[in-house]
Amino acid sequence: TNFTADVSGPVHSMVVDASGRVVIGGLFTTVNGTAVTNVARLLTNGLLDLSFTAAGLDNTVAALTLQGDGKIVIGGSFTNVGTSSRNFLARLLTNGSLDTAFAPGTGPSGVIHSLAMDANGKVIIGGDFTSYNGTIRSNFARIKGNGQADPFFRPGQGANAGVRVVLAQADTALVIGGDFTSVNGITRNRVARVHGDEVSNIATME
Repeated sequence: TNFTADVSGPVHSMVVDASGRVVIGGLFTTVNGTAVTNVARLLTNGLLDLSFTAAGLDNTVAALTLQGDGKIVIGGSFTNVGTSSRNFLARLLTNGSLDTAFAPGTGPSGVIHSLAMDANGKVIIGGDFTSYNGTIRSNFARIKGNGQADPFFRPGQGANAGVRVVLAQADTALVIGGDFTSVNGITRNRVARVHGDEVSNIATME
């Protein structure tokens, strides 16, 4: 009864920041009667945090992850953040404004379903895409802090169908789940673990 929030549409993802505020992403137009589009931050009592003024996103925010510095990486099916073009992936500053230092170029070629932050502060993305800013990446990839694809993570053929969830382990490994039946040509039915090797510039299947 001490947390009351009224959101006008589906919420697909949420994270809690260091202050206990809840960032929500989804497909909605108001929170507690105030106009806010698809991403918002709630205070610890569920009220809308008016200090978080994210520019409107034109479609669903399906995934959120927090960086250690409080910046928020968002993914989904949107192609614009306010007046700025951002295909399916963007980063917001702690006040909700677009972080222009995170520059993904054309970004992934299709929608993002899931995000995770690894131990080195890099972002793992999973979804339905075949490339990232012109570089071949099939349905999952690792992204550097500047928004570019990490050249030290080369997953080869990638997953042969959509990746719907990604988890980053404390080491360099990530676990992916989704619709796929193979990863880099190796049979893996819908769940796989991949090791990203920072030294040899390859990603290996386990």
